[in-house]
Amino acid sequence: MNKWDKRFMGLAKNASAWSKDKRTGVGAVIVNDNKKVLSLGFNGFPRGVDDDVESRHQKPDKDYYVTHAERNALDESETSLVGATIYCTFFTCATCAHGIIQKGLKKVVAPEPNWEDDKYADSQKAAIKMYEEAGVEVQYYTIDDNNLMAFWEIGCGGGKVFNVITEDKFIPYIDFYKKSLEAKGHKVSRYMINDKINVVEFFVGKKEKHYLYFGKYEVNDFIFKR
Repeated sequence: MNKWDKRFMGLAKNASAWSKDKRTGVGAVIVNDNKKVLSLGFNGFPRGVDDDVESRHQKPDKDYYVTHAERNALDESETSLVGATIYCTFFTCATCAHGIIQKGLKKVVAPEPNWEDDKYADSQKAAIKMYEEAGVEVQYYTIDDNNLMAFWEIGCGGGKVFNVITEDKFIPYIDFYKKSLEAKGHKVSRYMINDKINVVEFFVGKKEKHYLYFGKYEVNDFIFKR
């Protein structure tokens, strides 16, 4: 992977964090050969549709209400996408592959699917077959920076990524996060790093704890199952 692949996938991952989907944040970025960003998208509800209805974030309703990131990126473009490349943080389904092919894109860059996944493998296999027949190149994205760490919180139904850092900034970031808690009015007496389960425990008040999880960074680490 070259530096531009990393940059555009990083942008797609940033876009995925904008999604209000409580279980799956997915981002997509479309670029041309001149490395110009033509469009980006994230998964979410159509404009004007109420995304605060809890049932719409759960299957089966979710399948009816949520538009995939790739589809949004295709629809949001105001220019031709012929010959363009799309970067996705989750491998495309067959339906999104229809749009990618019809719009004339030439390349898809995404993490390799889990071919044993009961929910998505069949659709993704169909997407691969269509890409092969339509002449769309598929490139599986892999991270070769093995010194990157990510910090995130886990909440009800999903998670929130706070930062991705190099390992040498591990302790400084924990100290920074502690200060951010204190700035919000929390009285943090101390923190403890639990390497066995990859979590930092912040002791807030007499009994309360605040948890910050950490781990090696992979582009698809925080794509929670749909």
